Amino acid sequence: MARDRSFHPVIDYLSDLRHDGKSRVNGWLSACLGAEQNSYNETVGRAMLIAAVARIFNPGCKVGGNRFDRGECKGRRAGPGAGDDRQRAEG
Repeated sequence: MARDRSFHPVIDYLSDLRHDGKSRVNGWLSACLGAEQNSYNETVGRAMLIAAVARIFNPGCKVGGNRFDRGECKGRRAGPGAGDDRQRAEG
């Protein structure tokens, strides 16, 4: 009986959303985390949102196969939510 009446508040919220035609996906990292507005951050931000929504609707699903090596972006930060893992481990 409980399964028949189960609900997921995030799925309910996302399912009720209606697109108003205004694009926001590309700039969310800049707007929310202060990241530099560039094509890399737009691509990564878009991929993060797609992955998050996909996992809400299909828990445990694997999203994408790309790997972002730490050395590839050495010295660059995407914003306050990002950082060098070594600094956190040593700090």
